[in-house]
Amino acid sequence: VAGAGAGPEAAGQQRIYLANDNHTDIYWNADLAAYEDAFVDMLDYYVQKAKETAGEVPGIEAELPQFQSRFHADGTNWLWTYRQRRTPAEFDSLIDKIKSGHISVNMLSNVLNGGGMPTEAYIRSMLYAGQLERDYGIKFELATFMENQTLPYGAASILAGAGSVAPGASAAWS
Repeated sequence: VAGAGAGPEAAGQQRIYLANDNHTDIYWNADLAAYEDAFVDMLDYYVQKAKETAGEVPGIEAELPQFQSRFHADGTNWLWTYRQRRTPAEFDSLIDKIKSGHISVNMLSNVLNGGGMPTEAYIRSMLYAGQLERDYGIKFELATFMENQTLPYGAASILAGAGSVAPGASAAWS
């Protein structure tokens, strides 16, 4: 959420935000219900932090954009779970924070272990991101693969075809 005017963008520089992230290894330390509870609790917390630091909460002074809260959810499974457990208004508030850049989301459903997945699984993993893009007018441009890759050239092609754009990539990728 870069401010307009004489910031680094005006000088031809890019502004990069570091957002904290909870690398989600589902079933590593708990069952699915515990992870889903954590998804919802963390998203509630960071939606509220985004509101506070953007000056949307009465009585709390707004921070400059470079000091506003940022958070990264590891995948659209977080959003799907949140949508199931929260009201439409709460989900819309989360979508607003994604649109504003305060919360980013990986276009894949979860942190995927590419060492054990066929190509179709990558593609199917992006289904919900595509649905949200169409329904809410948001754009998922971030994709993250963890662990071993069995599709070293294919993975990049799949993600580029789905709309993920690497920094500095040519328009031909998207």
